[in-house]
Amino acid sequence: MKKLLFILLLFVSVASAGYLDTNIKVRTEVFKLLALDTSGTSNLSTAIVDNFIYNAMDRVCEDVSAMERVRKIVSVVGTRHYVIDSDTGYDVINLRACLLINGDTILPLTQIDIDATPSIVWEEVNTVGLDKPGYFYRWGDSIGLIPIPADTFVTDTFLVFYNTTVTPGITSVSSIPIDYRQGVVYWAAYLSAVRLGLDPVKYLNLYQQFVVSKKPTAGAQK
Repeated sequence: MKKLLFILLLFVSVASAGYLDTNIKVRTEVFKLLALDTSGTSNLSTAIVDNFIYNAMDRVCEDVSAMERVRKIVSVVGTRHYVIDSDTGYDVINLRACLLINGDTILPLTQIDIDATPSIVWEEVNTVGLDKPGYFYRWGDSIGLIPIPADTFVTDTFLVFYNTTVTPGITSVSSIPIDYRQGVVYWAAYLSAVRLGLDPVKYLNLYQQFVVSKKPTAGAQK
């Protein structure tokens, strides 16, 4: 039960944004934010807003790259590095957590920065066969385990929680993490206000506040 609760907490998202799961729903929210009829007008048709939504998705993907992912890896005796994102085509931004799963027991590993860690500490934690891996670090799009899994232990299962970029060019808002879909509404509303000749500052400010609030989610850890 504790394991399930811990995993659910790591995946917690902004539930209030869950209704923005289609482009049509985003378009409706744009019209509502502008206090316009949701069916469109001659000056701002649904087709025009849809194009703004595509632009807004690219903007959000570039400004807030933070797709949350989880990957299960199984340790291999004598192997330190494990690629964690080889099939999505996205780049890993940072690692958030690594959990050793042993039955109903969860053992969180300690993250270290191998570039900043003093050599004496590195030598201490890197003792081969000292114990099961107790530390992890990012190595490009891979995770490194310390110490290297030794032949005196059976293979272990780990859950790795991490963030990747969100690639611009997607066409469905459902491909964007729930937490970031509201930003699509704000930017599309900003572009729509410019198109209508309305004061766009309000909507630009909403988008900028959104970006500032979401930036720390991904972080910049290497």
